[in-house]
Amino acid sequence: MKVIGHRLKMARQALGMSQRDVCALLNVHTATWNHWETGRRMPDPMVIVEFANSCKVSLDWVYNGQQVGIQFTTELLVAIGQRLRTARSALELHPEEMSATLRIGMDTLDNWENGRSLPDIGTMILLANRFAISLDWIYRGDPSNLPYRIAVRVLKTDE
Repeated sequence: MKVIGHRLKMARQALGMSQRDVCALLNVHTATWNHWETGRRMPDPMVIVEFANSCKVSLDWVYNGQQVGIQFTTELLVAIGQRLRTARSALELHPEEMSATLRIGMDTLDNWENGRSLPDIGTMILLANRFAISLDWIYRGDPSNLPYRIAVRVLKTDE
């Protein structure tokens, strides 16, 4: 139960939603959601399905941590955050510029770059297209097809 609750919390935070936001979306009490996130109670499977569908979260990921062959561990979140920071730095963008370009708050960018949450897939695609970086590099660390100025930074940090 705690593992599923932790994933619900990670998904909620990655989407930049508060507990109140999710509760309003799913029509449940905040205390109930809190019990689910902390593992004190198990949500009804239909609520998990509604959450997954509404928030574009994979049921496989909620239940077993797998999504398109990727398990979103703390280490992976941190690695993705480091890659986002590396790309921003290589492109010589200040955090304020990156936030404005993606239309997000500075705190959201900070959470992404420090591995506390992930952008939704739509934002990841926008980011990849806008800055000419591949989703494979963001998610898996595959440096193929990276622009030269980012690839140089990646190679320096991997040494």
